Amino acid sequence: MNKNMHYDWSYNFFLHTSFRCLAERIARVCYSVDHEHVGNVSNIIETGRPYPVITQSYDYDWWRTKKWHDSHVEIWTRWHFGGKEALEMGRGCAAGMGRKALEAALAAYRRASAEELPAAATRIGLALHVFQDSFSHAGFYGCRHSANDSDTWYKNILVPSIGHADYGTAPDEIGKVWQRNNIKANNKERFFQMCVELENMMNGEGTTEARDWATGLKPIPQVVPFEPLRCNELDLFRRLARE
Repeated sequence: MNKNMHYDWSYNFFLHTSFRCLAERIARVCYSVDHEHVGNVSNIIETGRPYPVITQSYDYDWWRTKKWHDSHVEIWTRWHFGGKEALEMGRGCAAGMGRKALEAALAAYRRASAEELPAAATRIGLALHVFQDSFSHAGFYGCRHSANDSDTWYKNILVPSIGHADYGTAPDEIGKVWQRNNIKANNKERFFQMCVELENMMNGEGTTEARDWATGLKPIPQVVPFEPLRCNELDLFRRLARE
């Protein structure tokens, strides 16, 4: 999923819950998973396990902009393709993965002291990203795997078989309908399912418009401009992301 979902939608959703006081922090962390460096890329495992690569998808615009470092960052693929659950099970991403981690993070927030709130909100943001991506990235692997290949031969040669690289940003775009090896994928349906499950997890909290925002039926309300994590926030983010 993209910024519209990870930041704008997440911020608006949590703004209508008992977590409203940290809605911005949760959303900033959730979106930061897509562009903050959290690991070391020196130890690459080619098969069977998620591993860090320069991009969780593939940016087809880098050749045009010539700004490789602006469009590619070092990130852990596990945060986009099922989290620890996929790693432990040795399988690809499936819708709903990350639910246990998110439920644990929400529960920890509810019993956290004032000093523990920043870490609790950071854990929610990280787990929320995994949970959201589990719907848009279902069926993909966070490692080199033939299941990630498309039926377009030149993409299989030119594009690394990591995640949804062969399909560009299609899985992440709100409201998009696209083809995966001649099978139609409807993002509206996937995002609607994600929203329903999150609402259930939150015991019905959240605005009734959240489903329309998730499926693109209504525009997501404008939110405060995104601000990158500050030094102390970034240190906490990186430490918890490595757990």
